[in-house]
Amino acid sequence: MAESIQEVRSALCKALNQLIVVGNTSLEMSPIEGKYYDWPVGYHVGLHLQDFWQLEEHTLGETTFTHFPDGTAHKNRMQGNDFVQSVTYRRGVTCFSCHDTHGTENYAQLRKPADQLCLDCHGPLSLNGPRTGTLEEHTHHKKGSAGSSCIACHMPKIATTIADVKVRSHTFAFITPAMTDKYKIPNPCTTCHTDKTTAWATEELRRWPERSAWRMD
Repeated sequence: MAESIQEVRSALCKALNQLIVVGNTSLEMSPIEGKYYDWPVGYHVGLHLQDFWQLEEHTLGETTFTHFPDGTAHKNRMQGNDFVQSVTYRRGVTCFSCHDTHGTENYAQLRKPADQLCLDCHGPLSLNGPRTGTLEEHTHHKKGSAGSSCIACHMPKIATTIADVKVRSHTFAFITPAMTDKYKIPNPCTTCHTDKTTAWATEELRRWPERSAWRMD
C-alpha cells in the first residue's frame, strides 16, 4: 500500500479516465483556490486528466480527513484511490469489470449482485483464491449468512461520506484486527461482532487452518 504519490496518481489517471468520460467520479481532488471539487474542473474528453487533477497529499502513519494511516480511504470519493493500490487493479481488473455506468437494477450499478461478481473469479478452488473446496471452508461462516458474504470481509463499510453513513473499501484486502490495534482502521470481524475484542478476533483467526499466522499481524 506504500506506493508513492506519483505512482498512485499516474495509475488513477489511467483507471479513472474511463469514469470521467461518463461523469461518474470516485476520487478526491486537491482544492482549487481553497474550494474542493469531486470532479476535475475544466477537463473534457481528449484532454489529459493529470493536467486537471492532483492527488490529495498524505503522510504514511497519519490519520487525516481523507486517509487512514496506511494510505487507504478514510472518506467517500476515495474509492478510486483505494482501487489503484489493490492487487485486483494490478491484475488487470477495471472499474467496468464490476460496474455498468449505463445503469442496472443492482446496487451501485453493479453488473451482477456483489457476491456473484466476486465468485465469477474467486470460486472454490480458484487459482485466484480462495483455495478451499467450499465457500464455508474459506469464510468459516454458514452459507448465506452475513459473515459468508465476500464484501462483508473484503469490502467493509469504513469510509465516511456524511455523518455515520459509510461506503465500502475498494482495496479488497482483508483488514486484520491487528490493523485496528495499530492504525485504528475498523476491521470487519469486530465491526460485526460488536461484543468482542480485537484480541478475541485475532485468536479466532489463528485457529483457521488455512490462514498463515504472520498474516494476522
